[in-house]
Parts: sequence; C-alpha cells; structure tokens
Amino acid sequence: MKLTTRTGILALGNLAFRLGQTLALIAVVRIVSPDAVGTYRQIWVIYNSVYVFFLLGLPGSTYYHLAAMDPPRHRSFLRQTAWLMAAAGAVCAVGLGLLSPALARWMNNPELAPALIGFVPYVFFSNAQAYAYAALVVYKRVKLAAGLNVVNSLGQLVLTVLVLWYRHSMPEAFLAIGVLAGASFIVSTLIVWRIAPPGAARWSERRLREQFGYSVPLSLADATTSLQVQIDKLVASIKYLPAQFSTYSLGAVPLPFITVVRSSIFSVLLSEIPALHKSGDVDRIARIWQETVRKTALLFYPLLAICLISAGPLMSVLYTSAFQEAAIPFRVYLLTLVLMIFPSSSVVLALGLSWFQFWSNLLGLIANATMGVFLARLELVGPAIAAVVAQTGVLAIQLGRISRELGIPLPRLLALRPQLPIMASAALAALASAPLALLGWGRALTLCVQVVTFGACYLLIAWRGRVLTATDYEQIRDILRSLKPRAAAGEQTTP
Repeated sequence: MKLTTRTGILALGNLAFRLGQTLALIAVVRIVSPDAVGTYRQIWVIYNSVYVFFLLGLPGSTYYHLAAMDPPRHRSFLRQTAWLMAAAGAVCAVGLGLLSPALARWMNNPELAPALIGFVPYVFFSNAQAYAYAALVVYKRVKLAAGLNVVNSLGQLVLTVLVLWYRHSMPEAFLAIGVLAGASFIVSTLIVWRIAPPGAARWSERRLREQFGYSVPLSLADATTSLQVQIDKLVASIKYLPAQFSTYSLGAVPLPFITVVRSSIFSVLLSEIPALHKSGDVDRIARIWQETVRKTALLFYPLLAICLISAGPLMSVLYTSAFQEAAIPFRVYLLTLVLMIFPSSSVVLALGLSWFQFWSNLLGLIANATMGVFLARLELVGPAIAAVVAQTGVLAIQLGRISRELGIPLPRLLALRPQLPIMASAALAALASAPLALLGWGRALTLCVQVVTFGACYLLIAWRGRVLTATDYEQIRDILRSLKPRAAAGEQTTP
C-alpha cells in the first residue's frame, strides 16, 4: 500500500474520531447548562494537559523500534510496552482522582471533582491501549487502526448523549465512556497479539534502557507540545468562571481536520524518515517534506479562508446562538493553520532529536503561559493571541534546526512556491463567497450557501490554475479504492 494511501486511510479514521468528539460536544451544549459545558471542557483540558506525560513516549518508541527490530523480538517488545503503559496509566488515573478536590478549587468549579472521579477508568484504559494503534500502523494494518478509532468515536458519542439526556449526570457520562475504553483495550490487545509475528525472545535490560533512552525525551517533547495547545485554556479556566470559559474553549480549538491530518502525517513520517536519514537520502526527505507541505496546504488554506469569513454563523450553528462569541477566539486560533502546514515536529522526532523538541517546546510553553496570564485581561481573545505567537516562535526554531541537521536550505523548507498558488486560490474563493453574508439570510442558510459557493469556486480556480495535479486526483482515487471491499474473496491486500 502506497505511503499516501496509508496516510489517507489513517486521516479518514482520525477524522471520524475527531468528528465524533465534535458531535458529542455539539450535543452536550444543547443538553446541559453553560456551567456544565464548562465542566465538560475542563475535564478534557486537564486530561489533554497531563496524559501525555504518562504515555512515557512509548507509543512513539513503538513506531521507532518496532519497524527496525527483528520479528522474533516483536512480542517481547510489545509485552514490555503494554505493561509499562498500563502501570503509568494507573498512576495517572489515581493521581487525577486524588487531586480532584484541589483541581476543583483551583478552577473555581465544585462540580469538577465528581466528574473527575467518574473519568478515572477512561484515563487508565486509554493510556494502557495507546501502543496498539502504533503497532497496527507499523504492521501496515491501517484499516484496522482507523476502524478502531471510528468505533471508539461513535461509542463515545452515543454513550455521552444517552447518559446526559436521560440522567443529566456528568460523572456517569464519563464513567460510561470509561467502560467503553475498557472494552476497546481488550479488543485492540487481542488484535495486536494475533497480528504480531511469533517469537520467544526475552526483553533484556539493555534493550529496555535503549527504549527509555528514546521514549523519555520523546515523552517530554510530546508533553510540552500538548501543553502548548492547552496552556491558554488552562489559563482561561483559572481566570474565567465556568460559563465564560465554556465560550472561550469552544472557540479556542483547532478544527477536527487539523489534528486528523497532523496525527496521520506524524504516524507515517515517523515510520519512514528514520530509515532515509540513516541511509543519507536527504534529497528524498526534502521531496517528502515539500510534498507534505503542498498537500497539507491544499486543505488548510481553504479551511482558513472559509472559516475566517463564516466564523460567526459557524459558531452559532454548531453551539447555538448562546455561544456566538466563541467566534472571537476561533478567528485568532485559525491562524495556527498556517503554522501547522509544516510537519516540523514530526521530522524533528523522526531525526531522533527528541531532546531538542523538548527544549524548543519548553521555551514556547513558557512564552505561551507568560503572555497568556498577562493578556487574559483581554478576555476572550488574550490567551489565544499568546498561543499563536508562542507557536510561531517554536516553528521558527524547529525549521532552523532541521535546515542545519539535513543541510536543506531554509527557503526549500518554507516551500513558498508550491504554497502561493494555493493561497491565491483560497483567497479568491473567499472574496467570491464573503458578500453572501450581506443578503440577510438565516445563519444556517448563510453558512451552507457560503461553504458551497466557496468550495465550488476553490475547486474551479484550483483546477483551472493547475493547482491540483493529475497525481493528486490519482492519489485520492487510490485512497477511495483501498477503502472498498475486495471484489473477489481470494484477492489479497497489497503488502
């Protein structure tokens, strides 16, 4: 299966997962009060801020080590990794449970403590099974990896909505998704052990040190990366009351498409670039980089343009008119789309520079937190501005290091030539669809008409301007064909 096809399948699976989370959030704001929405968002902000520390970098080390390891050692590696992650997940879960009263006081929300207690099982099981996704990607079983994401997302959506609708209990809703996470842990573990090649090799202490030598700095790098995204929300959750924080947090989030594409690119690049770097094929790495930037830009620039001009109607349609002000931080956060076009973090980690990733992220985190506290007086927009400025600085530092490490000129990494036609196409499509907001139609109708008009204009301009190539169309067809069931029962998948 081609690299682009594998990336596309993982992206679709992650997209379904993120869309499920978004739909759950859309449902929650319609079922419970703004204060309860604030509690719901605070739970996820806390979790997303701390859980990466307790992954210990082991999922990333699974990509790195499993791909280069002799097959007889795979099972011992996976067994060791699974036990380590389960132990770390238990520490994280128990720690959050014990700290729940203090966190509730810190965030001025007494309802937070019981919700965190109900969340404990989810924390444990989600951490314990995190290695399975990486293993499936390395074994090129991307359909299984994507399928598990889809099932988990749909299950979380259904359980959250049902429990809140009938019981109106946030702790019970989180407990229900914890039970689902436990079932997912059992299923994913059985699948991985069925696929893993047989072997009886023992995992030596030396190899354990090698794994931690890679995974610990990777864990710190991942944790600081995650905190960069969450720190503005942590600041806002402390400075604002739950209802106001709910408005900020609904807007100050990346679109589902962003994290989908980013996580899929990370998974594939981390499994491909180490071997190319080891063989000295820098030109191939540069070509992969530029093509990744171009393909990401094809999606991110039009998303940036259409969301900027329709942020108000979008927030109202998604979260009701009560949260229309979420468009204020949302527009600021959209600027991170330009930064996320570059897969700098993925390449830095693929080059084995996990300590550098940690230190650069730590600098960005300190800048983000400092500016966020100072700018919080600007209310809904201040912490978001701090996040954008800090992430821009981190990207600049990472691009400079990649350029020096690989000997690739910085202009080639910036890849402005392939990006400019895409930016122009998105801007022209936005100019054509923006005046539709003046017609005075309802929010939902305005949003639909603007999106359809923008999409048609963008595709037409991109096609006429040859921004989309024949290769792009062929790769899209490859992804769609790979998702279809095989016509013949005896037909085998491409290795």
